[in-house]
Amino acid sequence: MLLLNGPLGAGKTCFVQGLAVGLGVKEGIKSPTYTLMMEYELPQGGKLYHLDCYRSDTADVLLAETVAEFLGEEKNLLVVEWAEQLPAGLPLAGWQIDFQYRDEESRRLCYTQLR
Repeated sequence: MLLLNGPLGAGKTCFVQGLAVGLGVKEGIKSPTYTLMMEYELPQGGKLYHLDCYRSDTADVLLAETVAEFLGEEKNLLVVEWAEQLPAGLPLAGWQIDFQYRDEESRRLCYTQLR
C-alpha cells in the first residue's frame, strides 16, 4: 500500500502514472478525483487500485471495501491520494510518501514505512 499526501498539484497523480508505467500497465492513468477509484490490471497478475480521498465524505465505504479486497490478494497494489483524509482505524501497512513543493518545477518526497 502506498499512501500519498501533499498539496493540490504536488505531483501525486503524476507519481502514480510513472509507477503504473513501471509496473507495465498499458492503460493511461487518470486522476480518480471524481470517480473515487480506478482499477487497472497488472501484467504480472493482481490489480493496481488508485484511490483519491480528496472527497473523503463519499469515499469511506468504497475505501473500506477496497482495503478488504486489497488485503485478500498479495499481488494487488493500493495507492491512495490524499491519504491524510482516510478514516481512522484502517489497517494500514506499506509506505507513506509526503510530497512537498521545493519550487515550481521540483518537489521533495519523504518516504516513511508504515507498520
